Parts: sequence; C-alpha cells; structure tokens
Amino acid sequence: MINTEITTVEIFKRTEGDEGGTHLVAVKLGQNAKLLTAPVSPTRKIVFYGDSITAGMGNEAPHNTGDSNPVDKNHYLSYAAITARNLNAEFQSIAKSGIGFMISWFDFIMPQYYDQLTGENDNQSQWDFNRWQPDVVVVNLGQNDSWLIDDQKRLTATPEQIVRAYTNFIQTLQEKHPNAYFICALGSMDATDFNNRDNHWPEYITTAVHNIKQLDKANGQATNIDTLMFRFTGYGAHPRVNQHVDNADKLTAFIKQKLSW
Repeated sequence: MINTEITTVEIFKRTEGDEGGTHLVAVKLGQNAKLLTAPVSPTRKIVFYGDSITAGMGNEAPHNTGDSNPVDKNHYLSYAAITARNLNAEFQSIAKSGIGFMISWFDFIMPQYYDQLTGENDNQSQWDFNRWQPDVVVVNLGQNDSWLIDDQKRLTATPEQIVRAYTNFIQTLQEKHPNAYFICALGSMDATDFNNRDNHWPEYITTAVHNIKQLDKANGQATNIDTLMFRFTGYGAHPRVNQHVDNADKLTAFIKQKLSW
C-alpha cells in the first residue's frame, strides 16, 4: 500500500524584525517522501505600513495584563494577516512597535524605515520595490505620534505641520507603489477616540487625504486613495485578537467594495 498523505508546512514569523531572526537551514524528508511543487502564490497583493497595532503587539495577552511580552504577540492573528487571508491575498507588513511618521519612541521614524530589506531596527539595507508591487497599500500610522506630540510633548508640531508630514510620506509611498489603491487607516486605539474633543488625529489623516485627492484631480490623475477609521472601543491597551478580527472584517469589506474583489 502506498501512503499518499500530503502535508503542507507554513512558516510564519509571529514577532517583529528585531525580535529574533528566522532562518530555514534545511528540510529533512522521511523515507519515500518527496517535496511537491510549491502552491501558486495568490495574484492579489497587499502591503501594510504600521506600528504595534499592525504588528499585533499584545493581541494574545489576557485582557487584564500588560501587552509588551513578545510571547503574546502574534502577527498571524493581526488584522493585517487576517484581512489578507480573507481576501486570498499575498501580503507584506512593514510594521514596528513605537514608530510614527513624525516622531517615534526611538530615534527614527517610518519615512526612514519603510524602504529597508530587513526590519532589524534602522539599517542600511535597501528593498527593491520593483520586485513586488501591491494592489493595495494600507497605512495605519499616527497612534505613536499622537501620544508623543499631544501627551508626552516630546515634539511641538502644528496641525498644518502634521498634515504636511503625513501628506509627504503618503506621496512618497505613492511614488514607490504607483498603481496601488491606498487606504489611509487609523486605529483602533485612542487616536480614534471620537468622544475626546481634544483628539484631532482622524481629522489630520482625512485632511491629508483630501489634499492628495485635490492635487491628483488638478494633475488629471486618478484619486486612488481613501481613509478608513478603526474606532476606539474604550479598551485601554493594545487590541486583542477579537478586536483584530473585527477590524479585519471592516477592512475586508471596504476593500471588496472599492476593488470588487
């Protein structure tokens, strides 16, 4: 009797680039086993640029504990990865906890980090954007900027400066991904607390996107960009898996509507 059992192996890094490297050294096959042709990759492609929310920080932690332990971080169960599976899309995530587009909890920001080949903090590696072009670009940044500018007062920035900095970064990404549809997202932590009258971060994002749309129209270009807000639920820590699932469902439906996927 011939055993025709087929086993599929998926290797997925749960944690971030600077939290241990992943190296596939060898594959050892059993007697009479053989490697089959790899499955065909999905034709749809999505890239995510984000911070700890996108990375999945603390998403598997108990609700009544801290969320900074790497063992509780599972990017496979982040809204990004779940959305990609919902849409049968190949995806990439350029995400780092603590990063912002104007200021981070460390000495570099996403406009300095986004184009690296490796995610091991700030380094000189360079990604070739021609190797892999997405259909959809999702940017979810601003949470750390809001904390560090509004709460920590580590950077003084006017609303105009914030909008300009965000606009400039999105336009840089548009140059790298010229044919992609852009979703400028925010949330679901307190940067999208719509009950806080002193919180203007959703307004900053929507204003920047509006300005980009107006400029595209003036230049006779298609306006392939929109905003999407993941509402703050009132939960004071990083989103847990149930919140990631909800946000993924919202993002999935949004992409399906916009691109007829």
